[in-house]
Amino acid sequence: MLTKNLIFKVILLLFGLGFILDLAAKFFAEFIWFQEVDYLSVFQERLVMQTILAVLGLSITIFWLGGNLIIAQHYQYSPNYLKNKPADNLFDLSNQKLPRFSLGLPSLLFIVIGLSLLLGLIIIHYSQIFISYWHWDFTQPLFSTLPEQFEPRIFEQWIKNFKAYIWKVPVLLSLIIAIIWRPAIVFSFIALIFSFGFSLLLSSHWANLLQYFNPTSFNQTEPLLNRDISFYIFSLPIAHLLEFWLMGLFLVGFITCSLIYLLSGNSLSQGRFPSFSQPQQRHLHGLAGLLMFSCAMRYWLARYELLYSTEGV
Repeated sequence: MLTKNLIFKVILLLFGLGFILDLAAKFFAEFIWFQEVDYLSVFQERLVMQTILAVLGLSITIFWLGGNLIIAQHYQYSPNYLKNKPADNLFDLSNQKLPRFSLGLPSLLFIVIGLSLLLGLIIIHYSQIFISYWHWDFTQPLFSTLPEQFEPRIFEQWIKNFKAYIWKVPVLLSLIIAIIWRPAIVFSFIALIFSFGFSLLLSSHWANLLQYFNPTSFNQTEPLLNRDISFYIFSLPIAHLLEFWLMGLFLVGFITCSLIYLLSGNSLSQGRFPSFSQPQQRHLHGLAGLLMFSCAMRYWLARYELLYSTEGV
């Protein structure tokens, strides 16, 4: 056990050192370039904005995901919850404190694998976006387009180009096994990935934020929703970025907490899950409500895309 922990710490340390060295190399290269062209003040302003966005993205994301994991671990069933309780007595409807329905092993396994698979697809999608922002193509325009949302049509693209995405199959299988085996460790690692990833993503859109705080009116409204054209240039990109961030937070938080509850009490080894307790239900209801809010926000913002849509209403 000591050897495994040491190996894990060494690997984590190596990744951390690589990250710091890569970041330092980028920083000094850009610093020298901006200094050479006498635009050091611009570099300083950009650095301040990126730092603020990175700190906000990192702190809020890790607080939200990590905080919900702590809450879920507090309300989850203890390992011996089902061990000494017969199924007949466990779901006695005469006791109002006991759950009113349960899941057998086939249903439980189907839901756990399904949620784990969905979580794996989400992680792959967002990780590819995070990596693309880390290795940014400097030939792209400064005010870049927003990342692609995680939507059902993405599955259609993956199916059509299955050969190009064949590498995702072993990754998904490994993730499902890891979640079932060590959910707490895997979810903590996922929280760290999304925290640093969203921190990088938000800081990369520093120019869009400066545009938002320094808009210029076009004095011309569009005919569909009577909005000034400046709204689509300065405000709408930030709204889409905020919605993208919130959707990722709420979706990952809901799935990870649901899996923690479903796997608690050694439910798979016992072959049954005693439904969600009242504290668990309140927690999941709150997360589901926020997830629905982010979905509503997405549809609310999508109406503005009708202005420049080529597919019609």
